[in-house]
Amino acid sequence: YHGVGYYYILSAVYFFTQSDPGKAILVFAAINALTCIIVFFLAKEIIGKTRYALLAALMTAFSFDIILYGRWLSNVSFSIPLIALFFYSLTKLVKTKNPSYWLLVGSIAGLLSHFELLHLLFAVCTIVLAIKLFALPIKSKQFFIGIMLFILANASFIIFDIRHDFLVTNSILHYITSQPLSENPTEVIGMYLNGLITTMVNALFPSNGIVILLFIASLLFMYVVSKKGNTQPFKLTLLMIFFSFPYIFLLKYGSLEHF
Repeated sequence: YHGVGYYYILSAVYFFTQSDPGKAILVFAAINALTCIIVFFLAKEIIGKTRYALLAALMTAFSFDIILYGRWLSNVSFSIPLIALFFYSLTKLVKTKNPSYWLLVGSIAGLLSHFELLHLLFAVCTIVLAIKLFALPIKSKQFFIGIMLFILANASFIIFDIRHDFLVTNSILHYITSQPLSENPTEVIGMYLNGLITTMVNALFPSNGIVILLFIASLLFMYVVSKKGNTQPFKLTLLMIFFSFPYIFLLKYGSLEHF
């Protein structure tokens, strides 16, 4: 599932740490610590208040799951800060309607696939939904340059696919067309919701159900506020939840065990 970018960074880290996995873990942890800073500015853009941005950054810093994933040598640890940066650039585009942010959105969306191939699909679907929800400017040269940057970032996948008789494309098509539909879609949806709730519980304190109540309460609060005029924070929050939703696999039997 990893793209070549993951291994390039991994090899550089091992080169400078003289193949010491202990030092490499520290480098990975330091990179992932940057997520707190990105989340601070992301929350400030969405909510507009510094105290809530600090709270979001603190929740990120003490998140059990982020700490767990942030030190892995063989998993998608680089995805964590990059996803936060993707949503920050997308939020700036939504708030300012400045088409120049398409350059950042397109390039980061393309780079995401190099750390987890599924992010390529999720990022594209999220961008399409954002265009629909917020009427983002697409009739500009920056939008088309952003598309070119996205394609350029994925050039290695495209070249590999062409040189190997469209191996990746055929594998995806085979997956979609060959596997049977789930006999019980509600069970598959329940599996996803269970994983999402578990992640929310672990976000601050493991096995503390109050986190779920706070999360639901915050969503309800944002919805009530949005009904009074400002719908952007609520829509942006739903957009981020949408990114985590494995909608492509919902109807496929036994395809969500790893989520």
